Amino acid sequence: MILLNFNTLARIAEELNKSEALWAVGASVMLYFNGLVKKPNDIDILASEKDIEKVKNVLGNLGEMTFDGCNEGKDPYLTRYFYKYKVDDTHIDLIAGFRIKNEQGIYEMPFDEKTVASYGKANDVSIPLCSLEDWYVLYQLMEGREAKVKLIEDYLVNNGINNMELLKRTLNENLPESIKSNVEKLID
Repeated sequence: MILLNFNTLARIAEELNKSEALWAVGASVMLYFNGLVKKPNDIDILASEKDIEKVKNVLGNLGEMTFDGCNEGKDPYLTRYFYKYKVDDTHIDLIAGFRIKNEQGIYEMPFDEKTVASYGKANDVSIPLCSLEDWYVLYQLMEGREAKVKLIEDYLVNNGINNMELLKRTLNENLPESIKSNVEKLID
């Protein structure tokens, strides 16, 4: 398994920042920058739907697209835009319109300026990071992510919630009652 190359991450971030697209890193890299995992394996980039072409162009100029998953969503993932890229030896998932089907309907992760919760640094390049609050909800919707849910929940309980609004807005979305209950416990 090839681990994340931070030089590649810095190069990607530098070019994406120049493009002025709204984007952020989620999943294991976000967890890494928050001190919750030691070794991220790949890069998950979330982008706004209006900026997806900008982000695709940047990644296409830096590496190669290895998968075009648009219109091929597989239950429970019904994401509008999903692509895989390889830049150097680093695998990248590009996601916009992140949607997950569940028993209450389809949950779509809101992605806007509020989603960018903080910034990390790689080789002095600013890396926008998705919020732990958003991924707390997303990971609960994904099979086999219980350990990551627990990591984030423990972190939020022990360190405080950075953006209560992000959690509150999820309560109005199509989510199972068990997830809404977990969110409500956190914000009480």
